[in-house]
Amino acid sequence: LGKDCGYLTRRNSGLPGEFSLDDIMGIEHVESKLPSQTTIYLDYADENDKVFGRHRHLNGQRTWAYPAQYWNDEHANGQVSDAFFKFQWGFDDEVEIEVHRHVLHRKVPHVPPLLYAASVVGNGTGPKGQRYKGEAIVTENVGQSVKSIFKDGGLCVSDATLIDIFAGYVHTLLAAAAVAENKFALHRDISAGNLMVKNDRDPYIIDWGCGRVCAANEVRSQSNKHMIGTTVYMGIRILHGCTSRSVIDDLESLFLVLCHYPVKIARMAWLANSANLLYCMDLSTQLPESLSELAKGMFELLFPDKLVFSTIKPGDVDPRIDAFDQQMWIDVFDKASKLTTTGGARMPHLKALRAYVGKGSMRRISSIIEETIQSQQLDDMCEENPTDNADYDSAMPRSQAHHRDSLHTQTPTRSGSKRSPGDLVQRLGNKKPRK
Repeated sequence: LGKDCGYLTRRNSGLPGEFSLDDIMGIEHVESKLPSQTTIYLDYADENDKVFGRHRHLNGQRTWAYPAQYWNDEHANGQVSDAFFKFQWGFDDEVEIEVHRHVLHRKVPHVPPLLYAASVVGNGTGPKGQRYKGEAIVTENVGQSVKSIFKDGGLCVSDATLIDIFAGYVHTLLAAAAVAENKFALHRDISAGNLMVKNDRDPYIIDWGCGRVCAANEVRSQSNKHMIGTTVYMGIRILHGCTSRSVIDDLESLFLVLCHYPVKIARMAWLANSANLLYCMDLSTQLPESLSELAKGMFELLFPDKLVFSTIKPGDVDPRIDAFDQQMWIDVFDKASKLTTTGGARMPHLKALRAYVGKGSMRRISSIIEETIQSQQLDDMCEENPTDNADYDSAMPRSQAHHRDSLHTQTPTRSGSKRSPGDLVQRLGNKKPRK
């Protein structure tokens, strides 16, 4: 943590989790609701405790995110307030602030308001002339990761609350992806670490750093040779190397998050019962009926029988887009909610999602296509990406270079590493589907 803050503020403080916003080196284009003298406290007990995400990408980006608190003389009579802090350093196409502003401007629900947003510019360039840039943001409090409601082999909230929280996530993704004035937004990194829950009931989606504000049916050059997202939650088309992206890929990642922890809990319960070791694990006997129904319904929407994924070609546009019907997602959530302990009552986020879909029968979604980069371009890009500390020293503001930590010992984000081997798509493409 001390090295993180030293890298950001050019100093090694005796209080490594504390710094002022005006300590951040190289800031420009600041948009802030907080005075520059605001003090930020990163909430931690040791080097790893409570770190939402802390990792270095193979393509040169480094990121860390912390639960935080802030304080200044002008705020609430000097009271300390909870917040979320994130800093990332990478190439000049980092656009998290742009995407975050876009979804807030569109009034997309369950996105935390920005209290502070600033670009951080280095004083050098990479070996091929690319410009380096960082982004620092402070948002209102977002609570804890959705992982926090799966503890001790069970749920910390009711099945109705969990379904309501996931209805909120779906609302966010659909509202962001709705085309208006020929623009829409995709998150592209839905994972357990980016889905937050505040007060065990209020959903938030954070970390729009992999997101993009897109034009409908846009064709763009792919920004790097690695697939974008968190590998364990990537949809099948993304893992298959498809170049188009849409909200359906984000919803597929959400489905994988929903399944990840309940299935883990079910597996633990099954293994604990020695009498069942000789039989197949039946998840429906381990999960609440309502969650099984929700997972089954989402699966049927995402993987219809007529869609054969073994025939996917990288250049194909997702065939599910034309048949996408938001009302069918409402039907799935409604059916699951009726099986909850509350019978579907007191589910405000599902109610809001139902109202949103009901008012937008003509609302449409679109996709983007990221053109495949030729092998020579990939080689050039790989050479451009810095892999040693000297490259970063030349890019950082000079004082920061003396306080940067080792770039090769960053802890992967707890939700799953974003590192993707360069030949992953090729290996998947060569595999034959199981019969």
